[in-house]
Amino acid sequence: LIKKCEENPECGYQDLHSFLIMPIQRIPRYLMLLMDLQRRSTKGSASYKALEESVEKMRGTTTFINGQKRKSENLDRRMQLQRQLVGKAKDLQLNILGNRTLLKEGVLDMKIGRKIATRFIFLFFDVILMAKRKSVEASKS
Repeated sequence: LIKKCEENPECGYQDLHSFLIMPIQRIPRYLMLLMDLQRRSTKGSASYKALEESVEKMRGTTTFINGQKRKSENLDRRMQLQRQLVGKAKDLQLNILGNRTLLKEGVLDMKIGRKIATRFIFLFFDVILMAKRKSVEASKS
């Protein structure tokens, strides 16, 4: 049913995700519109004060939505990471603890003996996780 709707010219051939994101994209536009109306209003007038209040509420709404989006993306990344972990690191429960936040991740090349080893670093606000790729031989057994 969804595929059929996505192929419909009346829907502009847009997928479901496009329709779901549209209301979120409108909020910054509303904020810009309210700010423009406020700039064009006479300071001290009743309409100016109402617009000023509306702008502040819309800014708060925008900040809240952006924060929730970041939290959701962070949770998605932690869940993805949790599925990929094996061994002792799997016990960290990265996706269950809602207050654990992934701050930064990256690749580190370390010299171990005479070899250069690649490690993956995940920085949370309360723990640093260093991981390596699962070896091919270990995954066969």
